[in-house]
Amino acid sequence: MLQAAMQHKGVRLIVLGWTGFIAENVIVSEHRAELVAMLGSEKIYKAAYASLSTAACAATLWGYGAYGHRQGPRVKPAGHATRLAIVALQALGAAGLVHQYAPKLNLPLQLSKATIPQTNNNQSSNQPSSQHSIQPASGSSWNWSIACPIDFAYEKKQHTGLLGLQRITRHPQLFSLAFLSLGAALASPFLTARLLFTFPAVFAVIGGAHQDRRFVRDGKWSQEFIDKTSLIPFVALVDGRQQWSVLWNELKHVNIGVGAVGAIVFAFFRKSPSA
Repeated sequence: MLQAAMQHKGVRLIVLGWTGFIAENVIVSEHRAELVAMLGSEKIYKAAYASLSTAACAATLWGYGAYGHRQGPRVKPAGHATRLAIVALQALGAAGLVHQYAPKLNLPLQLSKATIPQTNNNQSSNQPSSQHSIQPASGSSWNWSIACPIDFAYEKKQHTGLLGLQRITRHPQLFSLAFLSLGAALASPFLTARLLFTFPAVFAVIGGAHQDRRFVRDGKWSQEFIDKTSLIPFVALVDGRQQWSVLWNELKHVNIGVGAVGAIVFAFFRKSPSA
């Protein structure tokens, strides 16, 4: 079956392009110092690196655009369980991307709890009751307040130890795109599209592991950070190296909701993958 699939030009070009892109990123960046010395300058190195990346991407896009878009070998169409997986994967991916690349979003109308000063019974009986809050006997008050829907200064106000999505994976950008792409892969009945959109997940694992090694070597990340986090999403949370409660307190909840709901709405209006 694999041999028959590789006879299709679109399949060959997509596999060749993605494989070349991953290999080029790992090998060339790993031997950067030696290549700069051999080529004579950083400028020539960057030009060669960019040329190889462009050639690999061009092969992939040519294979899909000319020979793979809604054509090529067919695979088993998605069933009901697979369609649920598609929505879940793309909701995860979209939530991650909106969390990372959009400023912090807030609900414009917020309900907050505040403690009110305790007073004696005589004073309390002479005070008019508030018309703008709910005051239980425990001495607390629930108040409605209006907030700016976009907080552009949120990142500046956070402390340096904030990890956010890195408590899920050290590479949230790569894996958010991977989740989104895997959903798109499962939604297509064509092998060409499945290959095109599956390779970002392969790149997330291989490229992420390569970045881990390089960042530790270059001093950007400590070995302690590597030990307390995980490459594969959610592993550090499941095995106890990270805490769910800490992650929850560091998330942009509205951003995640907007991304996830957007993916679900898109899935609702998307044409059936079996078409």
